[in-house]
Amino acid sequence: MARCAQAGVESSTSSVPLLVSELVTNACVHGGDPMALRLDLNGSRMRIEMEDSASDWPAVQSPTDRDPGGRGLLIVDSLSQVWGVDRAEAGGKIVWAEVEIEKPGDEVREMVGSL
Repeated sequence: MARCAQAGVESSTSSVPLLVSELVTNACVHGGDPMALRLDLNGSRMRIEMEDSASDWPAVQSPTDRDPGGRGLLIVDSLSQVWGVDRAEAGGKIVWAEVEIEKPGDEVREMVGSL
């Protein structure tokens, strides 16, 4: 949340905190140490990367209503415009997601139009 505020991203109306939570949780449960979280803001697009040292590639699950888990990547898929997995240089993998974000005041600019 603090990182969102530093970047000027309104976290209460953004999917960024939930995406971060899902990616970090998946890395803690299925990944390996060391881990690194990176957020990159480029214009109105934020890229969230979670790197861990495990070589196992994540897969989208098909949980039933009774399964206690298996929904993490389904949530990531539903909240992001695009996501994927890359091999990390040091071994392991990077699971990433990208979302369009609104900065505070963007809605005012949209109503007024660009000047």
